Order: sequence, then structure tokens, then C-alpha cells
Amino acid sequence: MEENLQKTGDLTIVGLEAERIKGWLLFIGWVTMIGGILQALTIVGILVAWIPFLMGLWLIQAGNKVGEYSATGNVMALGQMIAKLRSYFVLTGVMMIIGLVSAALAMVFWGTVIIAAITGAANNGVNF
Repeated sequence: MEENLQKTGDLTIVGLEAERIKGWLLFIGWVTMIGGILQALTIVGILVAWIPFLMGLWLIQAGNKVGEYSATGNVMALGQMIAKLRSYFVLTGVMMIIGLVSAALAMVFWGTVIIAAITGAANNGVNF
């Protein structure tokens, strides 16, 4: 019996904390989604605009699930909120990894170009 009270207490804390972040979820979700829409207006941006749009959508859906939990007390809504947040953070992590790998490859490429240019110039008698 005491274990059930503990679980209920923990769930109440999770629900209260979820309610505290609802506003931020919705705000950041809308700003991210609007950024994706604006990015889609550019020629290059249209290729990747779905990423911030989708991430914003997930945050808005997570915020709406908090509202559903607050209104109905449905515990499944909290689970669905966490699933939306998981999707958001997984995509954020994948994008970070892609960005870091791209930056590392760019540094290797441009480092090679600079070394080749210096070596070529030195072989042609140019002194630095």
C-alpha cells in the first residue's frame, strides 16, 4: 500500500513539473515551427525546413498533452508527452552529430587545401 502511495506521489510531482514547462514547450514549439516555415521560403532552406517544422510540432504536441493531463488526469497523456520529447531530443542529437561530423570534415578539407597551397607556393619559390 505504501508503495502505491509513493508511486502516486511521484506521478503527482511529474504532473506538476510537466504543467510548469507547458508554456515553454508551446512557446519554443511555435517559434521553432515558424522558423521552419520561414526557412522554407528560401531556395536552399526548403530542403531542410521540415526539420525545425517537425521539431516545433513535436514540442507543441507535448505541450498539448500536458494540457490533456491537467484537464483529465489521464496518465497516458504524460507518457505521450514524454514520447514526443524523446523524439525531439533524438532528432536534436542526430542533427548535432551530423553538424559535428560535417564541421570536422570541413576542417580536414580546408586544412588540406591550405597545406597544399602553401606547399605548392613554396615549391614555386614563394617565400612566406
